Amino acid sequence: LAKMRNMGEACTAANRFYVQRGVAEEFAAKLEVHRSGRTFVPLTRRAGGLQAFKMICPPGRDEQPDPRTHEGYEWLYVLEGRLRLVLGDRDLVLKPGEAAEFDTHVPHWFGSADERPVELLSLFGTQGERAHVRARAGR
Repeated sequence: LAKMRNMGEACTAANRFYVQRGVAEEFAAKLEVHRSGRTFVPLTRRAGGLQAFKMICPPGRDEQPDPRTHEGYEWLYVLEGRLRLVLGDRDLVLKPGEAAEFDTHVPHWFGSADERPVELLSLFGTQGERAHVRARAGR
């Protein structure tokens, strides 16, 4: 077991789980964290460094943004639905396949842009680690 910081809260995490096939889905569902109506599914297995999550934000047409700041750097990638991202003085809507990367010292908030939930991947580094994407031109 390793101690780590997760979304601003201290927690203890196991490095690896071995689960019998017949109960794997039920077990995985119990790893989900639910906060403020949002579902967080941890995708990384190691403590510290860059953390990956799948997030599901509920429908949010009437939700009022409450931008916050904290240590770190975040990268978001929309899988399904439309994501509203308030970043500083900008108000953006991202569609499936679109991504955003930002320093979390900039006031930010995100949630569903409409009456449907939004699913996204989040990479988050508490010490300012950035996600780097490298692409090589095809030959």
